[in-house]
Amino acid sequence: PLDIYLYTAAMDACAKAGLWQRALELLDEILVENKSNSIVPNAFTYTVAIAACSNGGQWERALELLSQMGEHNIKANTVTYNTVLSALARGSTNKMKKVVKQQMTNIYLRNDMEHGSNTPSTSKYGQQQDEDLASSPYPYIQPLQETVADDKDQLWRKALDLLDQMKKVGVKADAITYSSAIIACGSAGRWKESLQLVKIMQEGGPTTRPNRIAYTNAITACGRSGEYEHALELFKDMKKDGLKPDRVSYNALISALKVSNQPEKVFQLWSEMTAASSRSISISSITISPDIVTVTDVLAALERSPKWRDKSDIVFAEAVNRKILLKEDSLDSVWEVDLSGMSFPVAHAAVRYVIQRLVGQYHTINDHSEKELQDITFITGVGTSSYRQKDDEMVKAGLVPKTLREFVRETLRNEFELFSTIPKFSAGTVVIKKEMLMRWITSKNM
Repeated sequence: PLDIYLYTAAMDACAKAGLWQRALELLDEILVENKSNSIVPNAFTYTVAIAACSNGGQWERALELLSQMGEHNIKANTVTYNTVLSALARGSTNKMKKVVKQQMTNIYLRNDMEHGSNTPSTSKYGQQQDEDLASSPYPYIQPLQETVADDKDQLWRKALDLLDQMKKVGVKADAITYSSAIIACGSAGRWKESLQLVKIMQEGGPTTRPNRIAYTNAITACGRSGEYEHALELFKDMKKDGLKPDRVSYNALISALKVSNQPEKVFQLWSEMTAASSRSISISSITISPDIVTVTDVLAALERSPKWRDKSDIVFAEAVNRKILLKEDSLDSVWEVDLSGMSFPVAHAAVRYVIQRLVGQYHTINDHSEKELQDITFITGVGTSSYRQKDDEMVKAGLVPKTLREFVRETLRNEFELFSTIPKFSAGTVVIKKEMLMRWITSKNM
């Protein structure tokens, strides 16, 4: 016969499979059976149902189930509250992603490579940083504290309310509890609340001491709000507590510094990561070797200003050496380079790398080099934008979103005076013809 354990196991399977609706249907069946006292739900049953809602992005249902537990005189434990907080953290993170996506939707790069209205009129980072941003061909993303003021759901407040509720009913919070609350606050731009939670953890007992995950989440919270100084302090506190930062921690701090336009500090962290990983010293299971996320954010920070392009070239070359970019086992070759999927800063650095590699290989044009030279093909994808169809006024005003293909062509033309073509039957590529390369190399050596 069916019992609460079989029902709960089935609900758990639904939760792991992302079938939150089916899990709630099973819970409803249990509640019907409960009326005849044949099957009685418990805290674990509800926790599994809440986990299903969390996995399905249903934070409202998670809160409803927690409230329902009280109505049925079922006491929620730490794991239950942590699961609800996880649902709020996921919901807050998803809202943050929508905010950032909307920012990107509203950003139009001018055809003349000017930053235009995307540059903030004032900045707390100083005049030089403002000038760097103004000259940048990349969009400026506002810190979250400037964009989430109209957050109606305020999931961060609900997370803090749950912490208060736990305290009132005598349920102990642990590191997981606070970490989830930090994520909820940080995703909403509530960096001050995130710092306060870290402080509470630091002053608590062994079960609440901040771990690497909590510190990293707090660093992310500060970074998203443009508070890079606090992010740096948290990184130092993590080390003081004897916690070795991992790659995720480094990436969180690099992202924070990128948002605040701190290219020098970003490059310092990159150098620290590459130096540590090059020593081949294994620290337990901690990995600090840079990955594609690291490279993308580092290049995004360095590419904003021409004065950091030399450091950007160093980073890109190291990324190629580490097989993070332009891997030898991919379709990339000397004459055909796949840029599709790259961000504009990474693609910008890639174009420079390819051209500089060409210059280094062919100093002069002779009979031998003329035979070796081929067309250079950059694979970019067509990148047809739907914005043109949505906002004719923006198109008429010249504020159309730039595709990667057009961005690469402009880079070649404006920075190297190299003119490219788009083949009729290969619209997703940018080609520099062999004859153009020969004339260009000859002119550079005159």
